[in-house]
Amino acid sequence: YPRSSFNNEIGLPLTVLDLKPETRFLVLEMGSRGRGHIESLCRVARPEVGVITNIGCAHLRFFRTRDNLAAAKGELLQALPSRGFAVINADDDYRDFLARLAPCPVVTFGLSRRADVRAERIRLDGEGRASFLLRTKGGGKEEVTVPLPGRHNVENALAAAAVGEIMGVKMESIATGIAEARMTGWRMEMITKPDEITIINDAYNANPVSMRSALMALGDIARGKRSIAVLGDMAELGPVSEEAHLEVGRMVVDYGTDILITVGRKARKIAQAAREKGLPRGSVFSVDGVDKAAEILRAIIEPGDVVLIKGSRFLGLERLTQLVA
Repeated sequence: YPRSSFNNEIGLPLTVLDLKPETRFLVLEMGSRGRGHIESLCRVARPEVGVITNIGCAHLRFFRTRDNLAAAKGELLQALPSRGFAVINADDDYRDFLARLAPCPVVTFGLSRRADVRAERIRLDGEGRASFLLRTKGGGKEEVTVPLPGRHNVENALAAAAVGEIMGVKMESIATGIAEARMTGWRMEMITKPDEITIINDAYNANPVSMRSALMALGDIARGKRSIAVLGDMAELGPVSEEAHLEVGRMVVDYGTDILITVGRKARKIAQAAREKGLPRGSVFSVDGVDKAAEILRAIIEPGDVVLIKGSRFLGLERLTQLVA
C-alpha cells in the first residue's frame, strides 16, 4: 500500500515502481481532480478489483456536481477486466449507476439486507468502537471488532471484508485482519490526557460526509460527558460550499454537541446554522486561526470533556493537540 497519500499521477506510479518481486497484492488509492485522471492512473496500475466506498461531495470545486464526481470515480470500474470484481456500497444513491459501468461481477457491501456483505447487530463500546456480526451472501458469518472509533468504520470494514472474500480469504482471517487495523496520523486519533480529557484528532481533512461521521462519533464517545467540537473550513466544495457548511452546523445540534468552536471564514456558516438551530450563543465561538481557537479551548475545557478537532488540511488544526495542555 502507498505511503501517505500517494494517490496522484506522481505518487501512484512511484508506488508501483517501488514494488518488490515477492509482492503478491498491492492496494492503491486513486485521487482525481477531473475527468480522465483515474482512467490514466488505471493504465498504470491495471487494477483487478476496484472499490468505491461512496459518492460524497468532496472536491466539488473541480467537479461542480455529484453526477460528474460519480462519473470520474466510475472510471475505476470501467477499467476493470471482465475477470475482475467491482465492489460498491449497496446503500449509496449512485449504486445502480456505478454497477452499470462495471464490465465484471459486482459485489456490494453495506448495512441493508440487500448487500452481499453486510453487518448485523452493531454494538459500540465506550470509545465508539464497533463490533458486529459479519454476514455474506454465501452464508458466511463471523463476529468482527473494529479497533477504530466511529460507526462509519463499519462500512470501511465491510468494504475490506468484501475484497477479502473475493480473494478467497477465510472469514476468520478477515475478522483477524480487521481487528488489527490501525489509523494513520490525524484520522480519528484518540488522545486521552491525565485529567481524563479525551481529544479526537481528526484534523487530516474534512468534507460534509466525514464531518457527519466525526460528529456522530463524538456523540457516541461522549455519552453524557460534555462534548466540544472544533471545526474548520471545508475546502474544495465549489458551488455547494455555503450550504455544506450550513448543513454541518445543523449536524452539530442534531448529534448533541454542547460547545462549538469554528476556525476560518467559511466555517462561520457552521456557527451561524448551529445558533439558528438552537445551540446557545454562549456555547458558540468563531475565530480565524488555530492560536485563537487554542486560547478559547484552554479557557473553557474541563476534566472529562471530549473534544473533536476536524477541518481541511490547510488549516493545520492538529496543532491544537499540542497547544492545549
